[in-house]
Amino acid sequence: MSGWNPATAVGSWDKKIGADEAENHANWTSNPAPNNMVFSDPKITTSGSTGEAILKKRVEDAVAAGFGAAVVSGTDVLNSPGSYFINNYFSEGDYSAFGHIDGAYRILPLTLAGNEYKNLDPDATVVTYCYTGQTSAVMSACLRVLGYDAKSLTYGMNGLYNTNPAWDNTVNKWGGDSGPKNLPLVQ
Repeated sequence: MSGWNPATAVGSWDKKIGADEAENHANWTSNPAPNNMVFSDPKITTSGSTGEAILKKRVEDAVAAGFGAAVVSGTDVLNSPGSYFINNYFSEGDYSAFGHIDGAYRILPLTLAGNEYKNLDPDATVVTYCYTGQTSAVMSACLRVLGYDAKSLTYGMNGLYNTNPAWDNTVNKWGGDSGPKNLPLVQ
């Protein structure tokens, strides 16, 4: 929504982009991704007796917790990556080209059907980050329903290192094609 009109960008994206704290940070690297491990399923406690009832309650609990429970700042993760199980949701090429938080796994795709979710540590705070934070927010909400302590890194790559030269001319960089359009505001 921040890209709809310059008025919708003020106070949100424009103020959060450009800190470039990952630039020259000791925990920003281009090292290869660690090998994925296989973990057990997360454990949940429920009084539901059917799949439908369990899912309904899990979704209700996630919604009740609110979005704030499912986010973490790039500063926190970048300064203390060992406190999290980090999943960088970039393509393989972008993982190397843009760089990433040290120790970040690259679990993509991340599906139930393919069992890739088992590559996430159910005993850790799982932080997923992507280009803008939008995909990782949806993923984190789904993971919370499944029983993970999952969080989305706010603003994704845009909030960590927006001026990264390798990031220039990409469609997910705020300010390029994804910057504010001049679409009409309707009251």
